Amino acid sequence: MSEGPDQTRPPRFVIARIAVLIIAIVWVISGTLKVLRVDAFIDTLQQHRVIPDQYRGLGLYVGPAEIVLGLVLVFVMGSELRKLFGRAVLLVSLLAIISFSVYLSMVDPVTLQESGCGCLGDYRIASGIENGEYVISMIRNGLLVVLHLVAIAGPIVTRRKCAAQQRDSASA
Repeated sequence: MSEGPDQTRPPRFVIARIAVLIIAIVWVISGTLKVLRVDAFIDTLQQHRVIPDQYRGLGLYVGPAEIVLGLVLVFVMGSELRKLFGRAVLLVSLLAIISFSVYLSMVDPVTLQESGCGCLGDYRIASGIENGEYVISMIRNGLLVVLHLVAIAGPIVTRRKCAAQQRDSASA
């Protein structure tokens, strides 16, 4: 069925959905790696010496929380992207990325280089870059922040363009 001039199809927010999918995949992979090697993750947190010992047990919940956040983002990507709930979930995800970045900035760079960040498992980066672990972690988190902004702003920009096109076609 062809669409006439009066019929418009709803926007699909393709770029925003792709951004949310990438973010969701990162959360699920990161959380799964933390759950599978929770002892290594907690050891990494201890080596960082940022979180007081009495809160060490909270490391047990980081992995499952990341998995849940990733799965909720998959739901958001499907139908809720333009709604308040979808934006709220994206904002929670964005705040988590920013919080992890702030946490990493509090870790001594030498310790971070030796122990790894714990972000995506117990892997260290042998990049040859001084403070390579910190630099690469911040670049990765910066890219995730950009993806969040695309996912949040994409539907807003698309809806404004659609509304402007509808006004233009109505006045013509």
